[in-house]
Amino acid sequence: MIPIDEVVVFDVVTHVASTGAVSDADSAPTFDVFEEDTDTPILAAQTMTKRTSKTGNYRGSFTASAANGFEAGKWYSVVVSGTVSSVSAKCVAKHFRVAPVESQAGVPKTDVGYNAGTAITSAAGIQEVKVASIAAAAITAAAIASDAITDAKVASDVTIASVTGAVGSVTGAVGSISSGGISAASFAAGAIDAAAIAADAIGSSELAASAVTEIQAGLSTLDAAAVRSAVGLASANLDTQIAAIQADTDNLQTRIPAALVSGRIDASVGAMATDTLTAGALAASAVTEIQSGLSTIDAAGVRTAVGLASANLDTQLTAIDDYIDTEVAAIKAKTDNLPASPAATGDIPSAATIATATAAQVTTDHGAGSYIRNTEPLDAAGTRSAVGLASANLDTQIDALPTNAELATALGTADDAVLAAIAALNNLSQANIRTAIGMSSANLDTQLAALFTTAMTESYAADGAAPTPAQALFLIQQRLTEFAIVSTTTTVKKLDGSTTAVVLTHDDATSPTTSTRTA
Repeated sequence: MIPIDEVVVFDVVTHVASTGAVSDADSAPTFDVFEEDTDTPILAAQTMTKRTSKTGNYRGSFTASAANGFEAGKWYSVVVSGTVSSVSAKCVAKHFRVAPVESQAGVPKTDVGYNAGTAITSAAGIQEVKVASIAAAAITAAAIASDAITDAKVASDVTIASVTGAVGSVTGAVGSISSGGISAASFAAGAIDAAAIAADAIGSSELAASAVTEIQAGLSTLDAAAVRSAVGLASANLDTQIAAIQADTDNLQTRIPAALVSGRIDASVGAMATDTLTAGALAASAVTEIQSGLSTIDAAGVRTAVGLASANLDTQLTAIDDYIDTEVAAIKAKTDNLPASPAATGDIPSAATIATATAAQVTTDHGAGSYIRNTEPLDAAGTRSAVGLASANLDTQIDALPTNAELATALGTADDAVLAAIAALNNLSQANIRTAIGMSSANLDTQLAALFTTAMTESYAADGAAPTPAQALFLIQQRLTEFAIVSTTTTVKKLDGSTTAVVLTHDDATSPTTSTRTA
């Protein structure tokens, strides 16, 4: 018996017809498989394979599957054809019957439809067995599985007289319960819930008077007044008190935000009590934000801001004081040379004298008959206009000039005021002056010199905005040295020679007369 779908492997050995000696076939033998009396093979001319290093040994194989035409219960023959030494021959190599598929490989499938030649009846695929009798005590508790007897296996009309032990669930009517049959141990935790009790399950007719008494014994017998006393209510007005709480809650809802922000209430602080905002309440970021609005310049930063190389303002002020003294002395020396009485107009040449002297000088310089002219010889008005006189009152204006004494008095007073001011300044020490202006050392000259030797930071003002001096100087320099002209556009480059600083647009590509900044 070959189970269906099995792979069938068989062997044949070829011989020389005249001697019977084992010999290889002239070519690989072939085989056909026939089903019972059908003369057309279901598998035809299947080539066999020579076994390695075995003379005359050939093996063939096929699958006895339904796809190849095999059926369970039918017989099949395998006929091999071959030629040895030019002599052809055939033989039946295998004769077998196909059996149903095995449930487990190597274990034949047994037909249980019959027992001792008699058909076995079954219901829903389960064989029916009739038991004539059961010996006493043959069925024990251990013999019955925990789920052997279920609701489905007990007929609806079966009445169970009594039950000893736990009852899983009851769907039918309970006739009676023995005294003390229901105890705390009778029910599992949560066994009786709302769904387990029908709306009409327990009525007055189902409860005996003694049962009612027993149930009440475990219940509270407080009346309404006792209940109010137990919960602390003075009177039966719980709804009124709840309404008042609700009103307060509703009022509170109007005073707080409608929603939380990241789990907190966001609110604006109108006022804070003294010392409410402590150092611990300020985050580091808040301190940084506050500091960003304050000046954090130190002494060196102040000197940098005012252009002092070192904290020596007092030294420099002393130098200024010395310079003023020198200059005032020089001015006084000049004023000492002024005429003693400027108001004496006789010391001043008259216009005629000036004219005569001028004519003589012209003759000396340019020859007789020469004169100074613009387009015509100047008359009195032209002369006044040339020297800046509005009217013929030069003597009056000269008379208004202060005398030497007046100048000496005025300069003396001014000099005293200057010296007093400088003396007042000298009341400060050099260190005090440096501190007052934020200089750490006496190097203002160095810082002033640095203004003209320190490279500026490249920057350009926005179109239409007033530039800083540095921005203006950079634009002038780059406009003269780094630019490209294409048609009506001039592109001014930055110091790197490639980045655009400013774009100018001209009114004409060849002969522009106007230029406008456009970027």
